[in-house]
Amino acid sequence: MDNKRRDLSKPLRVAILGASGIGRVHARLYHKLGAAVIAILCKSDVKAKKVAADLKSTFGIVVNPSSDINRILEEDLDAISICTPPVLHLQQIIAAFDKNIPVFCEKPLFWKKGYGSKEVMEKLKVLQRHPNRKLFVNTSNTVFIDAINKQIGTVDFSKNFTFEFYTNGPLQGLDIAIDLLPHGFSLLLHIFGKRKISKLNWTVGRNNFFCEFMYGGCNVSFDFREDINGPRHFLIGLDSKRFRRMQEGRGLSYKVHLMDEDTNERIPSIDPFEVYISEFIDYCSRQGKHLPDGFNTASLNMKLMASCFDLINQTST
Repeated sequence: MDNKRRDLSKPLRVAILGASGIGRVHARLYHKLGAAVIAILCKSDVKAKKVAADLKSTFGIVVNPSSDINRILEEDLDAISICTPPVLHLQQIIAAFDKNIPVFCEKPLFWKKGYGSKEVMEKLKVLQRHPNRKLFVNTSNTVFIDAINKQIGTVDFSKNFTFEFYTNGPLQGLDIAIDLLPHGFSLLLHIFGKRKISKLNWTVGRNNFFCEFMYGGCNVSFDFREDINGPRHFLIGLDSKRFRRMQEGRGLSYKVHLMDEDTNERIPSIDPFEVYISEFIDYCSRQGKHLPDGFNTASLNMKLMASCFDLINQTST
């Protein structure tokens, strides 16, 4: 089966693998943007039915729930969102490609404990060479860099970059790095392009990961924390300028903007996640004809992740 749409006047048909947590946000945004979420995958049928009931009662989304990916792939699909643990991403991406279904994947693109450059390069080659590759990764916070550029001008001359990101995620130790480094690397790539990581220093605790390194000629520091009961915080520092993410509401009422901490000036921004989902829907609606996918950017992000873990693995053994 391929994913050619029989009737372009109908909504894009989407399945979500891992539909609780961040997958629930995917479902809300697809629905808001006019796509039809028709199927979800969870780790058990009981969980899938519970999530399906929540989606129906909260958003009016009616889905076929399942714990069997093969049943999901038998649906008449135009797109898949992958929101499962990173250890499952690669096999699920390939399974979707084998059915010629475009994929929007949560970060990191894939990962397993012990991975470094060797393993990452091998897996990237598999994805790169797949004849049906149509791949995008959710590193949507780059939208904030665009908002900053619009407000104060280009920032690619900066010599110091700080990124502080505290979430209510459940992960601990180096799993926090695996979860949040892709966000930091996406910002660096968006501002500076491809550069080399050197002089890495890092510390890790139960609920935090901190690192400092050189990215070409720029001094970089990442401060990541995950605590289900802790504060939520997002800050980008560029030399002496600091920009804090400000959020209002949740779910259907969610709004976001940046605040310049020096001037208290509000910098408008649309929801970065909504921007990325919208672009993915547009790509799928046009069936990807003559349009590049997001593989090259995702690949660069994974290579930075791998080079970072090469250094981490060396110093932690």
